[in-house]
Amino acid sequence: MRTVYVYDKNTGNYLWSQSIPNRIYDHAGHCTWDGLNDNMTEVAPQECPEGYHLHWTGTAWETIADPVPETPRIPTEEERWASLTSEQKAEEIRAKRDGLIDDIMWRVERYQTQLALGITPTDSETQYKAVLAYLEALRQVPEQAGFPDDVEWPEMSE
Repeated sequence: MRTVYVYDKNTGNYLWSQSIPNRIYDHAGHCTWDGLNDNMTEVAPQECPEGYHLHWTGTAWETIADPVPETPRIPTEEERWASLTSEQKAEEIRAKRDGLIDDIMWRVERYQTQLALGITPTDSETQYKAVLAYLEALRQVPEQAGFPDDVEWPEMSE
């Protein structure tokens, strides 16, 4: 018996070692095999430190550092934005606008509910009109000349 070292034929990377007979004979006693397969060697590999793998060069084993997985680069917000189509940008802007409208609608509803119940509203009429003006400015965002690439977001005045 002899020890052979098996490697991947495509990459040359070490796979395992095994013991094989020196020769193989058929039932009649004729030698049918006395060599190595084309992915075996009798050259023993050296110890392989962690983070490395063994590679058969055809004449010797070499130690190769394992590839370090590449950390995917996260694009900046500017890069992500620049990669979007006009339709995608418009969709994102409308979604942001809709969220801002949702965030402020409670003040309109509170004011109207308080008036309907005869309660003095928490917001003054001036504040209420400022909220309405802000809502209308938000609704007009898609009508801006630079939409969707250049949007000026309205600000709520108090």
